[in-house]
Amino acid sequence: MIKCDVTYHHTAIIVRFDDGKSLLLQSDNDQASFAVQCGLIKADRDWDGCPIKLGQAWIDCDLEYIEECPEVYHDMADAENEVENIPG
Repeated sequence: MIKCDVTYHHTAIIVRFDDGKSLLLQSDNDQASFAVQCGLIKADRDWDGCPIKLGQAWIDCDLEYIEECPEVYHDMADAENEVENIPG
């Protein structure tokens, strides 16, 4: 796990890392998977990635509570300032 900071940007989330990298997660599916992999929400082993199947836990979750995530998200992140240029 690696330290991160999560903020909302309209309907997307931005995941920022201490080294300046950032990652934009736009779809509900990507955001739900992120929440599950970070341990914010528990999912059954056979969960198919559909956010609605997480039930009330998905509806009530606040992704900004996430403070660390699997390193794979850091590996997918863009270099410094890439996400900062998003209009809006």
